[in-house]
Amino acid sequence: MFQGIWAHKFSPERLNTEIEVGFEQVQAANHIFNETVPGIVFPTNVAFGELLEKENIIKTVSARARKQNLTMGVRVYDCHTAMAQAETGHFEMIRNLVALYDFIICQMIPPAANYSLGPERFFKEITKEFSEIVKAVKLIGNGTQVILESGWACASNESNSKETTELKWFWERMGQWANAEKQNVFMADAFDNPWKNAANQLAAHYGLWMHLDTDNNSKEAYVRKVPDLHIQKYRKPQPPPISVGLDGNNKTKTATKSQVSEGHAGSNKTTVKPKLYYATRNGADAWK
Repeated sequence: MFQGIWAHKFSPERLNTEIEVGFEQVQAANHIFNETVPGIVFPTNVAFGELLEKENIIKTVSARARKQNLTMGVRVYDCHTAMAQAETGHFEMIRNLVALYDFIICQMIPPAANYSLGPERFFKEITKEFSEIVKAVKLIGNGTQVILESGWACASNESNSKETTELKWFWERMGQWANAEKQNVFMADAFDNPWKNAANQLAAHYGLWMHLDTDNNSKEAYVRKVPDLHIQKYRKPQPPPISVGLDGNNKTKTATKSQVSEGHAGSNKTTVKPKLYYATRNGADAWK
C-alpha cells in the first residue's frame, strides 16, 4: 500500500499541509503495523512536464521519504511522451527528474473511443508501449522501477454480460502478461467509484466489485462483477536477505513482504524480483 499525496494547483500553504498530512498518515499506519506503507506517491496524478514546475518540492519530499526509509514514486499519465522527449534532446532533464524516484506508475487507461474496438486491441497497444517505456527508463540508468496501471470499465453499474466478459478477459490477459513478462501491474480498480459518475461515467466503473444502489456501505452492499478470474495464484514469496542500506549500516536485513512485492528494498534501490507482478490498485483480493 502506498500513501498518495495530491498536488493539483494547490497554493504553497495547502501543498505543505497535504505533504505533512501524508507523512503523518504513513507514520500512523506503520506504528500500528510496521511497514504497512512502504512508500510515498507524489504527485499522485500528473503530466510528466508538470514535474519540472515542482522539482524543488519533489526533491524535498524525496529526501524526507528516504530519511524515513520510505520509497518515493510518482503516478504519471503521459509516460510515453516523456520518454520520447528523452530521446529528442531532453535526456539530461528527464534523467534528473527520474532520478528523484524509486518507481514511476504509468497510468494507461483506455479512452472512451476504444471501447467499441474491444479490449484485445487496447491490450496490444499498451503492452507494446509500456515495453518501450521500460527500455527507455533502463537506458536512463537510475535503476528506477516502472509500474503499469490500467483497467477496463463496465459502462454502467450493472452486470451487463458483454461488458463483464470484456472486463474478465482484460484482467486475465493482463495478469498472464505481467507474470510472463515479469512486469509490475496495478489493475484499476478493486471497487467501483460511483461518486465519479458526474465527471466521467467510465471512471466510476473500473472496479472488479460494484456497489449496489443502496445507502448501505457494508460488505453486503458490494457484488463481484466477475465471479472468478483465471490468473496465476498469489504465492507468498520467501524474502531473500538484502545487504546494506535498509537501516543505514552494513548489517544484513531481511526484506519485508511489501518490499519484495513492490520490487524495491529501501532507499538504495536494491531490486528484489517478486513472484507476483499483478495487483489491484485500491486493495481488493482479486482471487477471493
